[in-house]
Amino acid sequence: MFFHAHLQNVGKKDGKQQYRVRINYTTREGQAKQIDRAAYGREEAKLLELRLKQEYSKPTTDPTARITIAQLFEEFKTVKKQEVWATTWDKSCRTLERAVLPYVGDLRLDRISTKALQGWKTTVYEMDLALTTKRNFYKEFHSLLNFAVRMEYLPKNPLNAIGTFTDIYFEKPQDKLHYYTPEQFQAYIAVARDSAVTLIDWGVLCVLQPGILYRDTQGGEQCPALDRHRG
Repeated sequence: MFFHAHLQNVGKKDGKQQYRVRINYTTREGQAKQIDRAAYGREEAKLLELRLKQEYSKPTTDPTARITIAQLFEEFKTVKKQEVWATTWDKSCRTLERAVLPYVGDLRLDRISTKALQGWKTTVYEMDLALTTKRNFYKEFHSLLNFAVRMEYLPKNPLNAIGTFTDIYFEKPQDKLHYYTPEQFQAYIAVARDSAVTLIDWGVLCVLQPGILYRDTQGGEQCPALDRHRG
C-alpha cells in the first residue's frame, strides 16, 4: 500500500491553529483513496498524522472479508433465493452443503489460498463419483465464490487458479489420413469413365469419395449416386 501525508494550516479556531491532515493512499487493489481530518494545535495535528499513517500502512484486510465460507453461504442462500427458480436454488444449496461446507466451511475468505482449494479439489477427486458430478461440485463452489466477488469480499475468484476437474484418461481422437490402393483407384476411374456422360456427371462423381464409389460398384452394379442424379 502506498500513502502520502500532508499537513496544512487552514486558520484559527478558539485561539488554536487549525490544521488539515490529509492522507492520500492506494489500496492493494490499485484504488486511489483519500482521508481528510482536522486537528487543532500543531502538536495534535502531528499526533493525528502519525496515527493515520500507522493505521493505513498496516496490511489489514476489510473486516467483512474475515467471514467464513459457511457464513458466506448463508448470505448466498438469502440472495440467490430471490434470483433463481426454487428447484435451482435447492439443488445449489444441497450441493454446497454436501461437497463444500464439510471441507472448507470454516475457512475465512481472507485466508483462502490456492493450496487450501487444491486440497478440497483433491478430496473431491478421490471420491468414487462420476466426473460430471465432480464438475458440478466445482461449478457450484465457483458460483459461491463469484458471489463473494460480487459482494466485494474478494477481488477475484480464487478457484480460477486451479480449474475444474478433467478426465485424464480421455484422449482426443486424431484425424487420420485415408489412402486407397492403386487397384481401388483404378476401379474408381473405370466406373467414372463408364458412367459420366456430361460435365455435371463428372462433377457428381468427383465429389464422391473414391473408396465409397469403389465399394458401391463392386460386382458390376451401377453407381447409385449417378443413378439418382440422372433420375
